[in-house]
Amino acid sequence: MSKDMSNEELFALRDAWYSEAEKQTVETLPAFIKMLNEYSHNYDTVIYATNAAALAASWVMSKYHGITGFQSSAVMWEYIQNWGCGCKNKPLCLIKYEEMLYPMFDYKFTTIDKRTWDWIRKQARENLCEITYADESVKARWQSIIDGKVPFGYTVRD
Repeated sequence: MSKDMSNEELFALRDAWYSEAEKQTVETLPAFIKMLNEYSHNYDTVIYATNAAALAASWVMSKYHGITGFQSSAVMWEYIQNWGCGCKNKPLCLIKYEEMLYPMFDYKFTTIDKRTWDWIRKQARENLCEITYADESVKARWQSIIDGKVPFGYTVRD
């Protein structure tokens, strides 16, 4: 792979890998991953190749087990929480800004669930006790959360 690829060429290659990932089977998966590893990757391209390999494995599992759309979203969350990005056992939210176009989704941009709020308060309490080097404004935020003030004008929903 040329380090001098334009973004357009790089994205075309990435898209081709992702398209090929969807076609993989148990039998073809090892060769597909081997092909991805034969490139001389740089800091960016290894991300696309790794994702193509993960997508290929996911498509293989889906073909053999009939994974539904709902289940695939659960797979995504499991991957996010377990792939080294510091998200394990922490509440997360994926925002689809497209939903701002529809009034029935207003709650998604103005509320958090009680379980998330409880986690935030517990974390604020731990931070305030354990982190001594935080700026005073940060400590004040943690204390206001402990005191029950939900930040950013959000409300808590059950």
